[in-house]
Amino acid sequence: MHTKDWLLGKKIRYAHQQLGVMTAHVSSAAPTAACTWFGKYQCPRQRIPTDLILEGTAAGPYRSQLAAVGRIIDSVDDIKYDLRRQIARQPGRHPEIRPGDWDGELAFITNNDLDTATFELTFEWGEPPCLRSISFVWSAGKVCDIRTV
Repeated sequence: MHTKDWLLGKKIRYAHQQLGVMTAHVSSAAPTAACTWFGKYQCPRQRIPTDLILEGTAAGPYRSQLAAVGRIIDSVDDIKYDLRRQIARQPGRHPEIRPGDWDGELAFITNNDLDTATFELTFEWGEPPCLRSISFVWSAGKVCDIRTV
């Protein structure tokens, strides 16, 4: 066993039909323990790939998470529409963002709660050094808890 494998775990891959290849590091000392899976998905009509961070086991990400992320990917345009609508309803809450001002790209999908398939989604727009982002919780097909950076 290599020291690197013992410390960081062995790098393994999981191929998903829709989301592509994801990777994780699995500890040789605890091969059945939960692990975090990382991947990238190129959404249609986006310049940047979307980073995916899911939970699972050495066998792969949890199926419920894969299914939920697949639904998110399939409905990015609807999610953006809902996000714009919520921002427009509360103009004082996010004064730095005007709904028609941005065309954010889905940058991150991160698991937020293992038990409820709730995810945090982050959209980014602009160019460095003026990169802006908006994050929110996506739960049961709805946009909740909007935060801007």
